[in-house]
Amino acid sequence: MFARLSSLYRPDTVQTSMGVSAIATVVQRAVGFGRGVALAWLISQAQFGLFGVALLTLNVLLPLCSIGLHEGIARYAAFHEAGGTLKRFALRVCLLLAGVTAATATALWVFSEPLGGVLFSSTQTSLTGANGDSGAAGQMGLARAVACCTAALAAYHAMLGFLRGLRMFRAHAGAEVFSASLFTALAIGGAYLGFDTAESLVWSYAVSSLVTVLILLGPLIARVTAATATTSPNHSTPTPREDDAQSPTAKRPAAPAQPPGADLSRDRTSTSRLITFSLWSAATAITWHATSYFPMWYLLKVSDAAAVGTFHAVRMLTQFVQVGAVMMTMVIAGHATRDWEHRGREFALPRLALMTKLALVAILATATALSLLRPILLRLFPAGFAAGSAAYDPLLLFFLLSGAVGLIAVRLNLVEKPRLVFVAWLVGMSVNVATVFAMLGSPTSSGIAATEAIVAAAWAGCCGLGAATATVLVLARRSGVGLDLGAVILLMASLAVALGRPFAVAAMILVVVVCARTSWIITRQDFASVIERLRRRDAR
Repeated sequence: MFARLSSLYRPDTVQTSMGVSAIATVVQRAVGFGRGVALAWLISQAQFGLFGVALLTLNVLLPLCSIGLHEGIARYAAFHEAGGTLKRFALRVCLLLAGVTAATATALWVFSEPLGGVLFSSTQTSLTGANGDSGAAGQMGLARAVACCTAALAAYHAMLGFLRGLRMFRAHAGAEVFSASLFTALAIGGAYLGFDTAESLVWSYAVSSLVTVLILLGPLIARVTAATATTSPNHSTPTPREDDAQSPTAKRPAAPAQPPGADLSRDRTSTSRLITFSLWSAATAITWHATSYFPMWYLLKVSDAAAVGTFHAVRMLTQFVQVGAVMMTMVIAGHATRDWEHRGREFALPRLALMTKLALVAILATATALSLLRPILLRLFPAGFAAGSAAYDPLLLFFLLSGAVGLIAVRLNLVEKPRLVFVAWLVGMSVNVATVFAMLGSPTSSGIAATEAIVAAAWAGCCGLGAATATVLVLARRSGVGLDLGAVILLMASLAVALGRPFAVAAMILVVVVCARTSWIITRQDFASVIERLRRRDAR
């Protein structure tokens, strides 16, 4: 079994990475979607809503508890692989991650009682556990389950960070599919046997993440050790800089002999840049997830957990847009980073531009397909969830724009300016919070109907994402890595999905016609490049 797992741990080409990731993402999300639909029938609508709030809370707490180190790992693993210091880098970053995660998870556990009240209470209803627990006790138990699950996810995502950074997308895909399948089996099995609370589901999530790490970590350690051993010990690892692109690693001459202590100095500098990058990435992730989380959390305050359950169900249906975008962004970022570190800016940016436009076309096509499938998809849930239909189209736009921001953020991360991505999400979160308060009113005196509140929460999220998208576009251009005209046209056309099915279909048709008849979006040279790569792949 170990030998079979080890065969998955090798770098992949862009085409292979995209193919494997696409298949794995479809399987993983199909399993997750099936899990969500099954749970909607097996547990109460209120517990389903609380589970949705718990999942979003985990997304906010994960970068906080890990200080974003999993993103730093993905960014700098290729750099240390090229320099022959991968094993030392892995040991250093894992020890740092373990210490930070243990400290923050312990703090979350200690303060679980007030934290549970803030996160999971409602002005309309109280949380009741499976055994008749009081609202406060049930909220504290759910908060403690979230604290432990966050620690498990920190280890899991650190492992995924190494796999992404080293372009081992087959192993990455296997980890994601296995973890999702195990989580689904535990969650549905537990709910069927009577463990039908949000707290039980979160514990299932924690167990599935830890088991995946324990099974798949061994081959990764072996590959990291082997990669370090096969690199020349005399290779000097340069310090990562914002202008790395001006002197690509692959073209640098062999470094002269370094004085004693030079390796230690480089390690310290590299660690400093890793932590800086990770902290900014953590702040960015927290603000993004807070932007996504706040409308749903505030909906719990002005309405009840059942309304949140409806909102969460519609999010599940429309989130497939972001799922595809994240998959493509992950692969694009891994290969763009490799190109940037090894072949320089002049090679990396044109290739990144083409991949970005192709990804935006795919995201728009996915959103259009989901818009057409809305009547069918909504029937998968119990009748009580039908009130969320009016929020479907704005949530499609919400996830489409979030995917677009992630694609643009790849450029700012390449020039080591994650702080600018954070600024964009901070602007988006601020607009989101202001819009939520304006549209939903005060929790104590709102008086808004549940259906109206669900729709208002969806549109408030769109306002925040629109502000974040506009900000990151401006900041990327000011940093010299902005989108070209074709990508901007695609973004503008994508706004039509919020207006309903006829407008989404019209926008998709218009994009296809423009791509086929003009060079505004994808040039003839771009088409030739794609065809040539496909031919080379077929030849292999």
